[in-house]
Amino acid sequence: MKLRKLFAAVAVVLTLTLTLGVFASAAPNITRDQAKAIAVAHAGLKMADVSFLRVSLDYDDGRQIYEVDFYSGNVEYEYEIDAATGAVLGYDTDIEYRPGPEWFGSKAIKWLKAQWYAIRNWFIQLFTA
Repeated sequence: MKLRKLFAAVAVVLTLTLTLGVFASAAPNITRDQAKAIAVAHAGLKMADVSFLRVSLDYDDGRQIYEVDFYSGNVEYEYEIDAATGAVLGYDTDIEYRPGPEWFGSKAIKWLKAQWYAIRNWFIQLFTA
């Protein structure tokens, strides 16, 4: 009977230790804004020059990281920042074509009309041939 009580006590202590350890390490040491600032500074940019897509807290290889994605011009930046230390764990850049605001005027309408006429003519030729 004493052995059973001892085993139960050890199990409770281990459970509490592990649970408190998980909750104690659950809070990141740096904030979302600090993670954004670290990523932008690493990219050599200013906060005014970027538009943020996403900043999310995630787990990778047993540690918390911030995934920070943003654009500057037509370049997309993707960063992984250690939530405990603020160290840059990895980053990637992709050049993407994003049309500017001038494209969404009459040029876009002309382009859409041209696409519609091309598809319409393709269907007409398909079913009349």
